[in-house]
Amino acid sequence: MYEGHRGDSKYRGTYTIRNDTIILNESTNTLEELRFLKHNSGCLVELETRFSYCQRKNGQLGGEKIAINYPQLEERNQKEKREVIDLLNIALTNPELEKYFDPAETPMIIQEYHQINANSNVRLSYTGEEAQIVSLKEIEENEISRYLTIEDVTIGLESAMIKCRVMPEEHIGVLDFFTRQNGKWKLRERLR
Repeated sequence: MYEGHRGDSKYRGTYTIRNDTIILNESTNTLEELRFLKHNSGCLVELETRFSYCQRKNGQLGGEKIAINYPQLEERNQKEKREVIDLLNIALTNPELEKYFDPAETPMIIQEYHQINANSNVRLSYTGEEAQIVSLKEIEENEISRYLTIEDVTIGLESAMIKCRVMPEEHIGVLDFFTRQNGKWKLRERLR
């Protein structure tokens, strides 16, 4: 039975448990294999999307994203951190950003995002120049009017998504989607 972001449904199938991961093999037409992490909150977290499956009260539907990896949490290893930095650097090549950030005006200012902060030794670049990662407090104190926020970084087993927002125009968002092919991340789609 599903309760969470997929709604409230019942399915038949098999599952296996490998270390801290539950692998659900649905016996439907899709042959979809879902992998879940048993989280210390008591919820199951789908490893591809980070959405939670919890027992709900009062028939409440929906699930929340739960932090299970870098950059929302400290990195478990350098490979995990390097993959996220590489994906962010690819996201910063999105041509849509050049409409709002003049490559001649460097450095690009990026607001801190969880473990990606001024003290994290993370190097991001925009048009070949190193971006400056600063806190919201510094942005406000220095009256920086144009900067980029990282709204969400979701790294799954086979897909990833990076969502950024151009500030101060909060309605301008940029999405980059990635898929893992032969063990390497490839840009799949860009949306605004």
